[in-house]
Amino acid sequence: MSSSKHLLQNGTLYSLLQNCKNRPQLGISLQNRYLSSQVDTSPAEQEKGFFHKLWDRHSYKGNLSRHIQSERLFRAAQLRAFDSKWYSSGHISPSFKSKHAILTMHIWFLHKRLIQTNINRYSALLVQEQMFESFWSDTLARIRAEKVPELTTGRHLKNMQKTSFLQCMNYDHVFELDDSKERREELCRAVWNHLLAMDDDAPDDLINRLAMYIEFQHDNIMHNLPEEYWRDVRIDWGAFPDFKDVVDNHGVVIPNRNYTLESSENVLPDGWEACLNQAGETYYWNTETNRVTWFKPELKAKV
Repeated sequence: MSSSKHLLQNGTLYSLLQNCKNRPQLGISLQNRYLSSQVDTSPAEQEKGFFHKLWDRHSYKGNLSRHIQSERLFRAAQLRAFDSKWYSSGHISPSFKSKHAILTMHIWFLHKRLIQTNINRYSALLVQEQMFESFWSDTLARIRAEKVPELTTGRHLKNMQKTSFLQCMNYDHVFELDDSKERREELCRAVWNHLLAMDDDAPDDLINRLAMYIEFQHDNIMHNLPEEYWRDVRIDWGAFPDFKDVVDNHGVVIPNRNYTLESSENVLPDGWEACLNQAGETYYWNTETNRVTWFKPELKAKV
């Protein structure tokens, strides 16, 4: 894999990346092209009339149901992607872009499951659209939390949208390949490019383990997750990649990073999560009672 990392420089993805740098408007066109390209025009779906589709999109009940489903899907991806295991034993940099790439990867898994359904497909596509809207709202909040100048937030958001859709398109290309060896090689390149930020020192062992995780998770979400779990948005991601005794490119075991997403003094009571609003400010949400507060809940002293 060490030599194959540099083959990316000659590939189609490199050309797309270069085009993105030279064409700022490409982000929105990529989004429209990527999402619209997934629409199925099968006869079964065409039977649903114009007014039925209009009702599906604009009715209060339909909007509420889709909003709840899309928000749960996004939160499932977010909780998985921001787990500290990726950035400690997983040896992935806890940078903004790396964490965003892990989140994009899990959003892609859910997106693929959404577009494969042949039952109420139009509603599934609307859920997909709203899931991406939640994704962009969260991205904007995280950008603002980085304390960048407000006038530049729109530009940063467009850059992250372009990066996300290129990552999704890269995964799409990989899983269209029939040859398993070629697919693994291309997937390793995608991991190195997106998750590990083209780090020349990235261990081949880690790259291969992350590629195996993507293959497993693709099959898990697409084929193994029961339909009743999917309808209830109970996403069983399964085990994390096996990060035990990852070795560098010289065969030396790499020690784990000492990293957690929250410092020990910011640990929250069970049921509470720290969230960001659109201004990038932190508030706290109780997932059991739906209570929200600006004030950090305190852990009860153990007797």
